[in-house]
Amino acid sequence: MKIVKRQKFDMAHAIHGYPGPCRFLHGHTWMCEIEFCFVGTDEQGISVDFKVLKDIMNEILPDHCLLLSSKWDDDLLDVLEKYFTSERVHVLPFEPTAENLSKWLHGCFDKRFKGLELKNIKVDTLRVRVWESDTAYCEYP
Repeated sequence: MKIVKRQKFDMAHAIHGYPGPCRFLHGHTWMCEIEFCFVGTDEQGISVDFKVLKDIMNEILPDHCLLLSSKWDDDLLDVLEKYFTSERVHVLPFEPTAENLSKWLHGCFDKRFKGLELKNIKVDTLRVRVWESDTAYCEYP
């Protein structure tokens, strides 16, 4: 059985060294769409409560955060983390593009769902779509 859950989140980013306007700090209302495969259901016929999916997505998605790659100047990153706290500024080992975020989030969700205990139910994360706008997304894998 396949289940899809979508969740919006607001996030700012800048792409270091990019020749276009995305090199400047800017934000989007993103949407993450996750497709899961569940094998089995509980006695009520439910594979997973959608509230559980929502809570896990809220736990992982970088809502109201700034994501930057570690290529930015250390002094800048230190100042940002000092004034906005490290829980709101995330320094990543990659550029925060939709392509990289979809792959990264797939890994985060896959790891989180492998640790989820659901009685007699096997969970697989099939795909993650990261929507940067209403008209553009990247899907992994």
